[in-house]
Amino acid sequence: MGFFVQDLHRQIEQIYFQTQQTEKMIIYRRQGMSNVVFEKLKKSEGGLLSFNNFLSTSIDREVSFVFGNSARDDPDLTGILFRMEIDPSFSSVPFAALDDISFYSNFDQEILFSMHTIFRIGSMREIENKLWQIDLTLTNNNDQQLKNVTEFIRNEINDGNRWMLMAGMMINMGKFDKALEIYNTLLETILNGTEK
Repeated sequence: MGFFVQDLHRQIEQIYFQTQQTEKMIIYRRQGMSNVVFEKLKKSEGGLLSFNNFLSTSIDREVSFVFGNSARDDPDLTGILFRMEIDPSFSSVPFAALDDISFYSNFDQEILFSMHTIFRIGSMREIENKLWQIDLTLTNNNDQQLKNVTEFIRNEINDGNRWMLMAGMMINMGKFDKALEIYNTLLETILNGTEK
C-alpha cells in the first residue's frame, strides 16, 4: 500500500511540475461531515484545515453536487461545500489536473491534490438547509501559523520518541509496570495537548 501512495504522490508532482499552472482558480469539493466535527470546524475560522488523504476536487461547482449528497438524509451529518481558492504562484503544494488521464475527464474536471494539503479556513455560511459553504485558501510554506504548528509537532514527536524508547527498554528489562506508567503519561500528555 505504501508503494502505491508514494507512486501516486510522485505522479501528481510530475504532472504539477510539467504543467506549471500559473493562473488562480476556484475549485470545489462536497462531502458529508459529522455534526460534531462540523461544530468544531465552525469555531476554527481563520485557522488551518488539513486533508490527510489525497484530495479530489472539481473546477465545476455543479459536479461537486453530484458527489457528497449523503448528508441530506442523515441527521448526524452536515453537508459541506468546500470552495477552495488556489494561487499556484503563491503555493508549492503539488496538484494535478486530470483532464488528460481521467476516464471521466469530460465530466468531472478533476483536480487531485497530494496528501496533507493544508488550507486556511475563511468564511462559512449556510447556503441551503443542512448545506454549508466553507471558503478555503491554499497555504504555502511561508505561512507563519503553519510554521509554528509544524515546529510544535516536530518537537512533540522528538520528545515523544525518547519516551517511547524508554518504555521499550522497560519492556525489554521486564519492568512492565514502569513501561505502562510511561505509556499512560504519554497518552495523558497527548490528550491534554489536544484539548487546548
